[in-house]
Amino acid sequence: MSGLNALHELTLKFHDHLALPLPKNDDERDRYIEKIDFYLERRELRMSSLHQVERNKETVMVAKEIMNLNKIIDKKLHEVRGAIGRDLHHVRAQKQINDKYEGTTPSQQPMTSYYFDQKN
Repeated sequence: MSGLNALHELTLKFHDHLALPLPKNDDERDRYIEKIDFYLERRELRMSSLHQVERNKETVMVAKEIMNLNKIIDKKLHEVRGAIGRDLHHVRAQKQINDKYEGTTPSQQPMTSYYFDQKN
């Protein structure tokens, strides 16, 4: 039962962390994502170490709550992934606009030397 309770506590902490909004600051956002990665790894370890547990009312209730929290966590992770994807798309589009403006793409760079082929 203690393994199930530890998984439940970890799931609650993970749920609470995901309830926080995605930070706008890059450093804070990195810490937020690292914490998500930490919780995912820890939960994976806890789940893999779970063995057959005794079925009683308490364990069934805890397991149902974990499953409900997992649904919420999955939904929130999908939202966070979408937000990161949108930000990444925005950054790539901005970089492409800047490259066009500055002419830094290889096809737009000015020629630095010329070669004249001269026939007799």
